[in-house]
Amino acid sequence: MVEIYGNVKDFEGNPIEGATVEIKNKRFETIYQTFTDTEGKYRFKVDEGLTSPCTYVKTTR
Repeated sequence: MVEIYGNVKDFEGNPIEGATVEIKNKRFETIYQTFTDTEGKYRFKVDEGLTSPCTYVKTTR
């Protein structure tokens, strides 16, 4: 497994809680999804063998 992690902040540097963070395949189908915590942090554990091109998307709702 490989970890992908980071944080989501607004333009003023404040953390965004509850933001959706997704990894999509080349057909834009969601293959991994998580949400940010109260500090705007997120973490994925993905298969190490994931070799197809992917898109990394952060959105807020």
